[in-house]
Amino acid sequence: MGIGIALLSALGPAWEASRVAPVEAMARGQVEHQVRVHRWWSAGLALILALAAWVAAHQGPVNGKPVYGYLCALLAIVASALFVPLLVSAWRR
Repeated sequence: MGIGIALLSALGPAWEASRVAPVEAMARGQVEHQVRVHRWWSAGLALILALAAWVAAHQGPVNGKPVYGYLCALLAIVASALFVPLLVSAWRR
């Protein structure tokens, strides 16, 4: 399961890297501008997922199993990963 999730999480960056020409990748500019634009979108999505994780954390067990607890953990991990670019750029300043 961990290997599958790692492969799925690598698809986005690999797809983005495949769309950039080598000359463009070596020169900063357009790509960094796109990253800055998507940073706020990612932070908004992270906030939504964090709220969904909070809601899942307050649900009871399903047939004695903490299904919503697992969902909460997954949503919290994804939300924190999406929030990191904004956090790093704020820390860098």
